[in-house]
Amino acid sequence: MNFQSVQEATLEMLFEEYKVDGVYKTTAADLAAFNYVADSEERTTMESLNCIIIDVGYSFTHIVPFVLGRRVLEGIRRIDMGGKALTNHLKELISYRHLNVMDESHVVNPDQGGCLLCCGGLQAGDADFTTVKRGYVRVPGKPREDEEQQQMVSLCNERFTVPELLFNPSDIGVQQVGIPEAVADCLKACPWEAHRDLLLNILIVGGSAQFPGFLPRLKHDLRALVPDDLEVSLICPEDPLRYAWYGGREVATSPNFDEFVYTQDDYEEYGFLGINQR
Repeated sequence: MNFQSVQEATLEMLFEEYKVDGVYKTTAADLAAFNYVADSEERTTMESLNCIIIDVGYSFTHIVPFVLGRRVLEGIRRIDMGGKALTNHLKELISYRHLNVMDESHVVNPDQGGCLLCCGGLQAGDADFTTVKRGYVRVPGKPREDEEQQQMVSLCNERFTVPELLFNPSDIGVQQVGIPEAVADCLKACPWEAHRDLLLNILIVGGSAQFPGFLPRLKHDLRALVPDDLEVSLICPEDPLRYAWYGGREVATSPNFDEFVYTQDDYEEYGFLGINQR
């Protein structure tokens, strides 16, 4: 997903400077799809896989459709909104209303206390870097023993306005559609025969998929954008943050891994462009 010049320079450095034997180039969406097939109880193969991967990543959110095991390039959509933007927006809100945490990214983490569907008040403890290294969400009715010595920051509408950016990026001036609209637009670029299977196999990975209420909200909004006769099914694994990594582990230990590797001989014969044909 990087610039072509950066990809070409990286490949050149690996083969010509470090003299590696081979390179396997892939994306988080590909690894998640591979792991999805490995976890399937219906003996699904990669060649018959029809699914949509929603990767809510750190810098961007990618929607990647797979039809018969291959990415539909015309259907890939990217939203310039991810965990980093949510964290920065939460830092700005807290710094404006309470205390300055603009330089404390490791203290503020919206995944720890954000909720799309809850409007109730919330208190969060700030870090003092001596007894508390990282901010934490206060459990209602269960104060910590050292709570009297900690700074407390009360969060109200930040709980749902921050994760709401994944559905309405225009709230902070990013003129793009949200995840539901991007999925519906992605579907239009795929063969109509695969629409039913695609909507039945929507896999969501990435750290921001852990927001409470994320799945019901996404399903509700997506349901209004797709045909009524097609069922919508969202799948979120137990560990969406590392799901793609688990897929990489499955790929690396698969018996046909050598078929995926772009070797030194391939590079010398086809150059940089050959690796994109894998």
